[in-house]
Amino acid sequence: MVDGPARQEQVDELNGRLKDQPYKLALVPVGDLVLLEKNARYMTQDTFGQLVSNIKRDGGLSSVPLCMKEGGKYRVLSGNHRVQAAKVAGLTEVLVMYTDRPLNRQEQIAIQLSHNALVGQDDMAILKELYEELESADLKQYAGLDDRALKSLESLDLAGLVPERLEFRTVQFLFLPTEADRLRACLKRASEALGANEVVAVRLDDFDRAVSDLAKAQMSYNVQNSALGMMLVLDVFERHQTDLAEGWGVSESNKQRSRVPLASVFGGDTVPVDVARTLKRAVDKMVARKEVEPEEAWRCLEQWATKYLEGE
Repeated sequence: MVDGPARQEQVDELNGRLKDQPYKLALVPVGDLVLLEKNARYMTQDTFGQLVSNIKRDGGLSSVPLCMKEGGKYRVLSGNHRVQAAKVAGLTEVLVMYTDRPLNRQEQIAIQLSHNALVGQDDMAILKELYEELESADLKQYAGLDDRALKSLESLDLAGLVPERLEFRTVQFLFLPTEADRLRACLKRASEALGANEVVAVRLDDFDRAVSDLAKAQMSYNVQNSALGMMLVLDVFERHQTDLAEGWGVSESNKQRSRVPLASVFGGDTVPVDVARTLKRAVDKMVARKEVEPEEAWRCLEQWATKYLEGE
C-alpha cells in the first residue's frame, strides 16, 4: 500500500503534467480544510447520513471538493457537506481540487453559488430506467434518491412515450403564495370542466401559442413580469368561464361527464351575500320538506330550472 508522502508525490507529479490547467490536486488533512461560514445549500439529516454511509463504503470521496489555497489551509468553496461527512466517516485526509489564485470575497461567493445552482436536472424517464436496473437493495439505498424522487418514479408511465427522445422546453413561473393558490384553483376548475385527469405532453406549437398569448396579455397591459402576465390571462379566463361548457356540452346527448363546475354555467362560483342568504333559506326549506336529500342539495337548482322551463 502506498504511504501518504508517496501518494502526495504522485499527486505532485500529476500536477506537473497539468501545469497549463487552472486547477491542481492535493491530498489534504481534514484539519487543514476550512468550511464556509455561510452555506446556502442545506442537506437533510437522512441525506447526510446516507452520504456518510457511502463514504465509509467507498473508503473515500467519489467526487472532489473545490478549494482555494490560503497559505497552508484550503478554504472549501464547493463540497462542504462532503468534507463534513468525510470527517464523520473517519477519513483523515481527502483529495481536493484547488486554485492558488487569490480570490476576493465576491469571487468566492460567485463560485459557491454557481456550484450550488448549476447542477442540472434529471430526465425522469432515463432515471427510472437506470434505477430499475439496480437489483441490490443496498445499491438502491446507495443511489440516495429521496422520497419525492422515488414517488415520481413510481407514478411515471412510460408506455405512451415513443423510443425517440422528445424535444421539449421548460417554462418556469414564480408566483407569490396567493397567486399560486389562485392559479391552482383556476386550473382545477378548467380540468374539471373538460374532464381532464391526466398529465399529457403537448406539441411545441401549443407551447408557442401559450407564450404568444401570454405576450399579448403583457403587451396589452404594458407589464414586463411574466407571472403578472399569467395573472392577467387568469382574469380573462375567469370572465369567460361559461365557455367551459363546450367541454361537457349543453345538449342532453352528451353524457360523458358526471360532474362539472357551476362556474361553467354561471361564469363564476360566488354570489352576492344577500343572494346567498336567499338561496340558503330556500335550500334549507326544501331539505326540511324532504324534497331533496341533504347530500344532494344541488338538485334544488335542477328543480327550479325545470319548473322555469316548463313555462316556456
